[in-house]
Amino acid sequence: MGASFCRRPRIRGGLRAGIEISCRTREGISVHLLSYLHDPAHPGLLEEITKAKDARLTRAKRMVTLLAEDYPLSWDDVIHHVAPGATVGRPTLPTPSSPPVRWRAAPKRSLPS
Repeated sequence: MGASFCRRPRIRGGLRAGIEISCRTREGISVHLLSYLHDPAHPGLLEEITKAKDARLTRAKRMVTLLAEDYPLSWDDVIHHVAPGATVGRPTLPTPSSPPVRWRAAPKRSLPS
């Protein structure tokens, strides 16, 4: 192994501001739309981002409600771990297979195997 093998790769062109938006076509096909150097203040883009954030929040609250049927978890527990301005998503929520230590508890009822 020569010294060149251990060098960091060069990034050509630098970093670009961008966004990825998950979309669905009229046929129901999931598409990940990538945008670079867009106008972050564009009204149409802001509207779609707001819709996506609202949908995630609604989905996350529903997930917490379902988890709370079997585990000692509340929406306040989740929000406690979210930075101001951050979007709540699945990584924020505990799962039965790997809950954060403070949520480890026996389920309120037995889960099907």
